[in-house]
Amino acid sequence: MPKAGEGGVNFLMSGLLGDFRD
Repeated sequence: MPKAGEGGVNFLMSGLLGDFRD
């Protein structure tokens, strides 16, 4: 799961794109 600390937008985008970056 992506880290929420990266930011709200980035968090959502990462989830949609399936790109889980630390």
